[in-house]
Amino acid sequence: MGRTTYTPQQRQQVLILGKEPGATAASVARQAGIPARTVREWLANAAKEPQTDNVTSLMEQRERAQQLLSETPSAKIRQLRNHFTAQQFDLLQRHASDLTALRARQLKAVIDNDPQMTRAVASAILALLKAQEAERLMYDIKPGTSSGIMRGGMNRQK
Repeated sequence: MGRTTYTPQQRQQVLILGKEPGATAASVARQAGIPARTVREWLANAAKEPQTDNVTSLMEQRERAQQLLSETPSAKIRQLRNHFTAQQFDLLQRHASDLTALRARQLKAVIDNDPQMTRAVASAILALLKAQEAERLMYDIKPGTSSGIMRGGMNRQK
C-alpha cells in the first residue's frame, strides 16, 4: 500500500483547524478526512517549529502608516502650507508687537501733552499700517483665513 501525499493547502487547513479552541486531532482528522495519526504528527511538528510572527506591533503599524502618509504629495503640500502659515503668523506677531509699542508711545505722548511727538508717532503708526498691508498683500494673508493667524488678533473682522 502506497503512502498518501497531501497538498500544502490541506496541511495548512489542518493546522488552522487544530488551533481552534476545543479542537482535538481526532475531530480535525474527521473534518479533513485525513488519518488522526497524520494530523497529530503535523500538529506536533507545527508546535516544535519556531513560528514566524507576521503580525507587527501596533506601534510599528502606526510608524509605518505615518511614514507612508508623510511621503504622499498631499502631505508634502500640507507641510509647505503649515510652514507658510507659521511664517504668516510670525509676521503678524511682529506687526502686533510693533503696533503695540507705537500705540504705547503715542499714549505717553498724549499724557505728556507733547503734540509734536503725538504727530510723529501717529505718522509712524500710519506708515507701519501701510507697510503691514503691503506685506499682507505680498504674502496673501486674508482676514480670518487661519485660526493660528486669528490668535495674533491683527486680522479680526468686525
